[in-house]
Amino acid sequence: MTGITVGVPVYRGALTLPETLRSIQQQDRSPDLVLISIDGGDDDSYAVVEPYLDDARFRCVRQPQRLGWADNLNWLIGQCTTDFFVYWQQDDFASNNYLGELALLHGRTPDTSIAYTDVQWFGDRFARERLDSIVDPTATDRVLNYADEQHWIPVLGLIRADFLRAAPPCAALHSTSPFEHGFLSYLAGCAPIRRCDSALYFKRAHRSQWGSSFERRPADVRRADWIIRADALISVLEHFGDIDRWGDSIDRVVRRFASPPPGRFVDHLFYGDAAAERFVREWIALRPGPWEQRLQAWSEVGGEPAVTELSAHRQRSAPTAPGAAWSLAAGANPSGEVFLGFGWSGREVWGTWSEVPEPTILLPAVTEPGVLTLQGTHYGNHGHEAKVLWSIDGEQGGSQVVLCGHPMTLAVPVVPGQRVLRLSLPGAVSPAELGNSTDARPLGVGMHSLAFA
Repeated sequence: MTGITVGVPVYRGALTLPETLRSIQQQDRSPDLVLISIDGGDDDSYAVVEPYLDDARFRCVRQPQRLGWADNLNWLIGQCTTDFFVYWQQDDFASNNYLGELALLHGRTPDTSIAYTDVQWFGDRFARERLDSIVDPTATDRVLNYADEQHWIPVLGLIRADFLRAAPPCAALHSTSPFEHGFLSYLAGCAPIRRCDSALYFKRAHRSQWGSSFERRPADVRRADWIIRADALISVLEHFGDIDRWGDSIDRVVRRFASPPPGRFVDHLFYGDAAAERFVREWIALRPGPWEQRLQAWSEVGGEPAVTELSAHRQRSAPTAPGAAWSLAAGANPSGEVFLGFGWSGREVWGTWSEVPEPTILLPAVTEPGVLTLQGTHYGNHGHEAKVLWSIDGEQGGSQVVLCGHPMTLAVPVVPGQRVLRLSLPGAVSPAELGNSTDARPLGVGMHSLAFA
């Protein structure tokens, strides 16, 4: 065991920082460097930190502009030149033997990627959290087993810094959920992650912390984040490249996320018999990628969702001639269901509702410029005006004012090579808000059909 860097990202932490910094200072196993990064000119926090700078181990940087939690921590990781790195939150503390016990675990098992302890909550809640070690012999098994658990605890552990320095883009930390998922699944793939059988880290629970706000996010954000978690896993699995197990790995990821087993973490549930198909189609809409290869590998290990989605992907990829039209009604032929991207409900006899403020449509593969026509209605008080905006592949498109409850036609110009149409529905409102039912979904447009001319 050689050097340890403790990284402390700080933002408006003046109230709790004294206890945190004393805890770091009093560790039996002394860190070689305690690097504090104060975000966005936070003078109050710097005033707390300043007296500790008399300790030669402590350094502080005041970031000239707001980075946000993830980029601040990424900055700290980038400064690490020692063999190990620890992320220490600004409002937490640990037993004096915390770093020492983690260092001993690394010393006993030098193949360890992260050594971590249980976490004891205090403040607004009192509970102990743990994650068992993940020590499978292959990177693929460790990544998949971490995916089953999806626990954040190891992010607080003692991490081998050479893995951090070699991390690919799929392991980047992000400010929004799932900020640690690709990061931790990558580190689990690099080498086993091991639990120290003690609760040596004490985490403060309070309503203003990020984890509490995470639980209060809108339903559509949770829905998207759940898909992004799966995408991070697949990207990490692709990085480790166990081609012989690729189909089985995709199947396991889809089953874990589309039909989570009892007792496992869930951020959004895809209900119904076609849960896996809906999950994958929304995944494709949010994260376009090498889906032909993925779906082919998945279909080769069996399973109706794989075959169905491979067929749908090929239908979307086939050249679309002018005059093509599709219905979104349940059981219709030809069906436009294959073009429904993120944020649509199950199909009904007349079509389907959007149930997020920004639903997407996967565009057909046109061979010449034309117009995609969307037929439907906008939900809301009958006769009230509502605005519909659209963009394609992130580029601003157009807008149209429609009357709620009246037939609606949107004419969207499309050209070859475009992939995803995003609708923005600022007037989306739930039936519960209008007093029509208890349905809390923000219904925007009820879509009947699509046509290309």
